[in-house]
Amino acid sequence: MIFAGVLAAAFFYFMVAIAGVGWPVYLFFAIVVGITLVFHGKRHFRTEQITLIFLYLISLLLWSKDALPLVPQFVYILGGATLSFILSDLFFKVFFKILSWTLVGITIALLMYERFGSLLVAILVAMIVIPIALRDREHVRHDKN
Repeated sequence: MIFAGVLAAAFFYFMVAIAGVGWPVYLFFAIVVGITLVFHGKRHFRTEQITLIFLYLISLLLWSKDALPLVPQFVYILGGATLSFILSDLFFKVFFKILSWTLVGITIALLMYERFGSLLVAILVAMIVIPIALRDREHVRHDKN
């Protein structure tokens, strides 16, 4: 939990000092991180925390490629995926898990479109997420909690 908080603080500094995004993005990110830390559970590196780490790595990649204007979109998309993963632990498991993996797939599609400039390649690469979502849905159905 401490490591997740340190990473979130470092990313918040990145957004303020380097990316220069607006205050709604700061507020949304602070809410997402706060909710994630409150509902962290007893396990280390739950799916929602790994999604935030994915956001941090994507932002560093965008920074290296001089594509900083895309950072707020990824904060909103992956922040929404993180909140959906948290909500899937509380209720409507299948719906929120599929929504979360769909948002992660959209993120992958946007990254591939930014990288290759082809919507077809972006869609094909994003299709990798669909088997993960289906596998996750089966695990939710067999979950005894």
